[in-house]
Amino acid sequence: LGTQGKQIPNFSSKGVTWDYTNSSYGFQNKHKLLPIPLKEIELNPNIKQNDGWTISQ
Repeated sequence: LGTQGKQIPNFSSKGVTWDYTNSSYGFQNKHKLLPIPLKEIELNPNIKQNDGWTISQ
């Protein structure tokens, strides 16, 4: 599985760690935060949309 970019549990005396060798999976930066609903932005003009998300009306 390691050559397919999957996470592999690595058991050791320090606990379990996860190996992501050759990983092509993951999160884009915009997925660290969810988009703020348009209604919330309309109600409070001081709120800015989270990075990576666009405001569509």
